[in-house]
Amino acid sequence: MVRAIDGETVRVVSSKEAAALRKERIAETFQLDPLTTINLKGKIYTMELNNFAVKGILKDTGYNLLSAGFGIKEVQDPEILGALLYWSLIEHQPDLTQEAVDKLFGYRHYAYVLECLKVALDLFLPDMSDVQIEGVREKQEVREGEDPL
Repeated sequence: MVRAIDGETVRVVSSKEAAALRKERIAETFQLDPLTTINLKGKIYTMELNNFAVKGILKDTGYNLLSAGFGIKEVQDPEILGALLYWSLIEHQPDLTQEAVDKLFGYRHYAYVLECLKVALDLFLPDMSDVQIEGVREKQEVREGEDPL
């Protein structure tokens, strides 16, 4: 079945079909080049958040990106944010140091750096926005004063 949600066409499938689609789309993402770029102080750097980077972040900060995810609380920690950026850059710019990376951005660049890191992380996630699992309620907008149930 196909349904329109917020003007977008969405396929409604069983949970088994959704799992198969997710597996197929994950396989497709591995065929892509999981790189993105970031412009810091007028220079373009290549970013890649691979397993090497995830292990480096864990070793340096104790923060496990795979289990904890990419939450706002974590990236408000300058040690974690700096390590995320450093380890995402080091694969393609091996001469960089943590100190040099920390000096490449300031507080006013915070939102931009977060957005670039989010893009680097999202490159590994399959796009499932066009699929809805049967029986799962659509996200409903709740107006002020209304009961969400």
